[in-house]
Amino acid sequence: MVELIDVRIGDARKLIHELKDKSIDCVVTSPPYWSLRDYKTEPIIFDENPDCEHAWGNEIVINKGNPGNMTTLVGTQTANLSKSAYNYGSFCSKCGAWKGQLGLEPTPVLFIIHLIDFFDNVKLKLKDEGNVFVNLGDTYSGSGGAGGDYNKGGLREGQSKYKQGKNNYSAKCLCLIPERFAIGMVERGWILRNSIIWQKPNHMPESVTDRLTKAHEVIYHFVKQQKYYYNLDAIREPLAESSFKRITQKNVLNQSGGFKQEELRGIPNNGNGSRCNKMVQSLAKKYQCKFENTKNPEAFSSPRARTLRDKHIDNQSRTTLGLHNGRDPLNIVNPNGKNPGDVWNITLQPYPESHFAVFPLELVRRPILAGCPVGGTVLDPFAGSGTVGEFCRNNERNAILYELNPDYKKLIEDRTMVKVPELYKWCNL
Repeated sequence: MVELIDVRIGDARKLIHELKDKSIDCVVTSPPYWSLRDYKTEPIIFDENPDCEHAWGNEIVINKGNPGNMTTLVGTQTANLSKSAYNYGSFCSKCGAWKGQLGLEPTPVLFIIHLIDFFDNVKLKLKDEGNVFVNLGDTYSGSGGAGGDYNKGGLREGQSKYKQGKNNYSAKCLCLIPERFAIGMVERGWILRNSIIWQKPNHMPESVTDRLTKAHEVIYHFVKQQKYYYNLDAIREPLAESSFKRITQKNVLNQSGGFKQEELRGIPNNGNGSRCNKMVQSLAKKYQCKFENTKNPEAFSSPRARTLRDKHIDNQSRTTLGLHNGRDPLNIVNPNGKNPGDVWNITLQPYPESHFAVFPLELVRRPILAGCPVGGTVLDPFAGSGTVGEFCRNNERNAILYELNPDYKKLIEDRTMVKVPELYKWCNL
């Protein structure tokens, strides 16, 4: 039963302070990617001195010092803003504040600092056992913004194209935004548990001819402490029928085996006669008398192998009962299925009247089911089209969604059905 789907329009950096400390179970979000597109939102002021009477200009030395011991990551940079970059933000010549959109900072370093500063506040609101999942894409230096056809009838028709300004990296260089962000988060005290690869089989085509097309993005899983909530069983994948048959096959003395190698044995230069079923059974019977009921089968192997294996604490539990007993599959695999691993093959899913970059429902399913208990609360501070809210409503989780652009409010409310009461409420009428 969902108690809360809360949609707030405004600056997430300010809205986050309205939450109670340690009240959020899980964060699933995708911040704006650096230097890809202009979302046409009102500029906000970062790093400001509230007592300063700002004087905005287009040239300043950015000296952010040492944010979270990120000396090698940040250092000191000078930004000489090009005309195009000046249109998307400006600096205060007095206090060094920057005014603009998150994601349109003149340098990737400044973007990363702003993002990590925000997650410092997220950390205060996250429960000690909570989880944070952040999807972040990369950018090429000198890029003309997100690729695609912006003309009438094109895939990006109606979207605002952003022209990247000058920075300290060579043109065509991958900026390593996700990696820099992950390093900065770890240096601020977060524990990085996974770097998940989101493989996109229907990725956006690119016209490049001197590199490979980008076909994946990364999702980072952060936690605050070593022990945290995580329900792996909720996202396990079913075992294939062939896998289940393989692990439940009979012992080597009794299994029926196949006849392929048996048939090939008499043909010159074909097959491997020593692997045919009869030969395997013959060898097993030959050594059965030595292995029968022994508690130390390693004694019959080489001295070197014996020495290495004796180092195992549980060496005495090693037996050869597998020669004459079938295996219980429940002692080998989890009955709920296999661990899905850290490479997720998930297709992009367009949504009518949607935000420019829509989360597929399957992409948020795994982090939410694994990282948030039933009845818990998920925060998405960069809600976009509201995919996180839609999934939470249908899966017994509460959701708090922040979105800066007021144009997306109706879209989010429609997807999350915030104005439609839960079915159980009608029963009391």
